[in-house]
Amino acid sequence: MDDDDGPPPYRKGTVLFIQPHKVSTPDEARAYVPTSDEEKLMLTERWRDRVESVFRFPAPQPAQPEVTGSPKQLRVTRILAGGQCHGPQVVVCTLAGASGSDRVYVAKIYDPLYYKHPTERWRPSDPPNTLCKYAHLHYTSESAAYERIEANKQSRPGPCTADYFGSWCFQVSKSSSRKKDNTPPARPRERTVCLILTEYVKGKSMAEVATEKDRGYRVQNFERLNETCRLYVWSRLLEAETWLEHIGVRHADLLERNVMLHPPPALDDNSASAAELRPQVVIIDFDRAQLGPGTLIQGLPPSPIVKWWHEFPGDIISWSPEWWTSELPRRRRWLLAEFGKGNRGKYQRYNGLCDVDTLTEVDKDFLQNISYTKWR
Repeated sequence: MDDDDGPPPYRKGTVLFIQPHKVSTPDEARAYVPTSDEEKLMLTERWRDRVESVFRFPAPQPAQPEVTGSPKQLRVTRILAGGQCHGPQVVVCTLAGASGSDRVYVAKIYDPLYYKHPTERWRPSDPPNTLCKYAHLHYTSESAAYERIEANKQSRPGPCTADYFGSWCFQVSKSSSRKKDNTPPARPRERTVCLILTEYVKGKSMAEVATEKDRGYRVQNFERLNETCRLYVWSRLLEAETWLEHIGVRHADLLERNVMLHPPPALDDNSASAAELRPQVVIIDFDRAQLGPGTLIQGLPPSPIVKWWHEFPGDIISWSPEWWTSELPRRRRWLLAEFGKGNRGKYQRYNGLCDVDTLTEVDKDFLQNISYTKWR
């Protein structure tokens, strides 16, 4: 494949010859800091050319991929997300010669050429970085998270994450044009682009199922979804998040757009079948994941009851019913019914929790802030 200055080349029909390899750790990517000379060059007009920037500031040497297997042919069948400055390019694809050749995959391609340039960063206070470092950090973080998940797959509570089919790379060449003095062009340069392959998850994201049009704008209205179905999805999500933290994976970007539901619930459907809908809940997009020791040494994961007895949801708060946040005693009764006696042997034993109706000073302060925000 050749580089060009146009839109990303990963479109329907594109064929890539990919090779599996062993990826480095995310810490190696995080540890790389540009020198003062590199920072000056990155912030000058000369290095606003994306292609030149990618070749001038490649990923640090310890992060170069180690090729370990025979190549395969990947064919793109559909674009899911991508574009100039989008970051990772996400496509649906097939693999020629792979076992189960009718299997459909999702390829997440971390091509630094289509990341936001350091001179276009959102805030002036952000440290300058290379395109390659951004791409490689996302790639190594997501690969490491999926490898940790695969290593502990036997204890996974259902298909709460997409199946992982390894980390791969392919070569991209940059052909130089003939110079004005008619001298021969320089020899083409090559660079390595990395990707991961995961299972293609059908359905819609949490954000998509609740999106509606209002006066020409796209808004999210979770209250129009069946509450019984919402609570089922919420319990599966809490269960999945607890297990991920147990094995030492912190998602760090757990938003509605990163949780897939299949089959997706419909807006304004209060029928009995809607209340009985039990969609599969799958967490995706681990490119910002952080790995830690987890609690594997303790055997069983901690119960969601312990975490959510006092804690309040953050990023994904919109999905849960309003009372789940504002009525703490009611939430605790729901937690006990959902994760209590019927789940003995599934979680660690817990004790030392306060009474269901007891509110600490911290609880009262938070609930007061919630009430104030609601009626502002």
